[in-house]
Amino acid sequence: MRGFREDVSERLNPYGESQSYDRCADLRRTGIVEAMGKGIAYLIALIAGVVVVGWVAVQVLQVLLGSLSYLIVGALVIGGGVYLYGKAKKNLAPGTRAQRRIEAASKTYRMRNR
Repeated sequence: MRGFREDVSERLNPYGESQSYDRCADLRRTGIVEAMGKGIAYLIALIAGVVVVGWVAVQVLQVLLGSLSYLIVGALVIGGGVYLYGKAKKNLAPGTRAQRRIEAASKTYRMRNR
């Protein structure tokens, strides 16, 4: 027994942990642990990539929809202005009642200010 205890005490690292040859050391020696670490690293990188690409896609979509809504509102305002201009021009065309009233009012104003 005493020989076994001395063997164990010789294999302790400075922190008091055993440095015995075990199954984990065997796995490290064969490279399986490093391969598992690479797999986990690739999985984390893949998840991070998906998150970043999704975030960029959402930002681009918000910009496109925002600018699209501004374009729609602008087109409605311009279209409404063109519509109102056409209505006003049509109502003030020569020979219409509104045009005759405007001419009569301007004639009255000119005669009064003589």
